Amino acid sequence: MHDNVLHMLTEQAPNVSEPAIVQAVPTPSLEPRSMSTRPIWEAPLHTKKMPALKKFRLSKELVQERVKDNVIIVTFGNYAFMDFILTWVKHLTDLGLSNLLIGAMDTKLLEALYWKGVPVFDMGSHMSTIDVGWGSPTFHKMGREKVILIDSILPYGYELLMCDTDMVWLKDPLPYLARYPEADVLTSSDQVVPTVTDDRLDIWQQVGAAYNIGIFQWRPTDAAKRLAKEWKDMLLADEKIWDQNGFNDLVRKQLGPPVDGESGLVYAFDGNLKLGVLPASIFCSGHTYFATSFEFQSKEFKVDTSLLKPELKFSIIKKTK
Repeated sequence: MHDNVLHMLTEQAPNVSEPAIVQAVPTPSLEPRSMSTRPIWEAPLHTKKMPALKKFRLSKELVQERVKDNVIIVTFGNYAFMDFILTWVKHLTDLGLSNLLIGAMDTKLLEALYWKGVPVFDMGSHMSTIDVGWGSPTFHKMGREKVILIDSILPYGYELLMCDTDMVWLKDPLPYLARYPEADVLTSSDQVVPTVTDDRLDIWQQVGAAYNIGIFQWRPTDAAKRLAKEWKDMLLADEKIWDQNGFNDLVRKQLGPPVDGESGLVYAFDGNLKLGVLPASIFCSGHTYFATSFEFQSKEFKVDTSLLKPELKFSIIKKTK
């Protein structure tokens, strides 16, 4: 699928009947590159063995090697999501972004991504490699893994853009997110009808749909860390709670007042967390993008297929490659 990112270097022999003009050619570096700092899609040599699993453990040092401008973009999944993950990575690298990491929930995905040159870490969950049915116990387990991951990464001190794999980035979202440095959390929503027609944050008072945790930005603030820890503790204490419902229940415990009169941010959760709702007009769900009559203006940053049927979801993702 990504043959176009592998480059063959060829060298033409000089004509032996004529004097060859030899120019200095830089000697390739023989120093081994870290698997975390190697350019994305630069596959390791197959003559070498794959490093031990402990080399893929999540750590501040591993994340630090991929961070840019203090931001790391993360998604995760098992081998069943391989095509989604590769498409997700391809869209980001096509946009010039390389500060990303993939969490592998099984060793089959870990090995496959490593040999394709995709930065990956081991989540140690040892899940099945088959597809995860929506609402199944395994589906809920994946949700808890997301919360644990957020709670683990925030103490490293980096901004975290956490994404599901069943979405694609159409534009670089980081400049937009950087416009709201005061926000502790910026979340997308299931809003079908956008509350704004420009690129402001959605009007929080008018967002009646659930906040969607398929894509949200976390900053390493005390308020965000408290939310992540309380959310994790809630889900681990009751396996019946859906991760997105738990997030909404916590964030909406207190909603208001507005942080100021212009930014669109609102105090939420414990009254100290500054929350922003990303505009559905440009951070939209698949239902909003494909099934409503809202007129888009080619300004969308991402399309999330979480509300679409599995067969339609896979078809749409394939067409974006």
